[in-house]
Amino acid sequence: MSIPVNMISDDPEGPFEAILLQLSRKDNWITKPGRNTQYGPRMREVIEYYDVKAKDEAYCRPRQWIQCALSGTFAPRKPYMICSHLVPASIGTEMGDYLFGLGKGALLQHCSNSLLLRSTLAEKLRSGGLVFLPIIEDTDADKNERPRRWKGVFTDVETQDDSVWIPYPIYLRELEGQELEFRTMNNRPAARFLYFHFLMTVLRCRRARRKDWEKLWDETIRKPQGTWGKQGKWLGRSILWKMVEMVGSIDPKEIEGSWVLDHTFEEREKLTNEKEYEVVRLVMSVYDHFERRVREEGEDTDEESEDETDTDEEREALGDE
Repeated sequence: MSIPVNMISDDPEGPFEAILLQLSRKDNWITKPGRNTQYGPRMREVIEYYDVKAKDEAYCRPRQWIQCALSGTFAPRKPYMICSHLVPASIGTEMGDYLFGLGKGALLQHCSNSLLLRSTLAEKLRSGGLVFLPIIEDTDADKNERPRRWKGVFTDVETQDDSVWIPYPIYLRELEGQELEFRTMNNRPAARFLYFHFLMTVLRCRRARRKDWEKLWDETIRKPQGTWGKQGKWLGRSILWKMVEMVGSIDPKEIEGSWVLDHTFEEREKLTNEKEYEVVRLVMSVYDHFERRVREEGEDTDEESEDETDTDEEREALGDE
């Protein structure tokens, strides 16, 4: 379920309160989406977008093999690969417009809001154990360009002793700092969604006082030269401040003097403080929900593992037997 467009209106007593109340009383808007396309692009669309289908004859198998963006290895898409959404598309297009700027909410349904990852890595992404940071070279030219290269960073040192089969077992620490692999010239994940996922993860790690959160904070938020270059306005500034305030125990001067504000914009139309707090609370509840499900049940409920039955035409197009 998504928030109606008229949530951003001049009517202070408009329908937004009713919609928030309805959302807060329902859990089904953040549970497994099934086939509903409002929850992001389908896996086959993302496979085509990133062109990750195996082309080498060595990978000709009864089931299609595709490439994991982080490990760079190939595996059958069923059941080992997950189409991981960077920002849960279930927050809705209109909510996305308010967070990321007018017209940007529709991009939640775009393939650039997804990455194809091994199931173990997808669980880490959703549970806050994995973020992607841009690779910025130490030159002014690179810092003035929007990020196009990304590396994986694990936020929980203890989980780096976990292993992933690719098809042989390797420790996650071996993938620390690994650059994402792309086989297309232009198709990349959207920087605004990677940025938002990073902020949500870092802030929630601090809120929960997870082990090594201070190290993560020092190496990203407090990094003087910044982590994300100089280009890109990706998130509403007042929303950022509400996120910071909701986490608590953060000195505003830490944010005011950091690079984080460089990638925010001033909203043209703003909700009241109370409504913005509710927006942030709802978005955080989505992340909390998926993290809880992953940690307690080992199930990544917001991702599409393409478990539905394909048509004959789709199997032929994808190369399945």
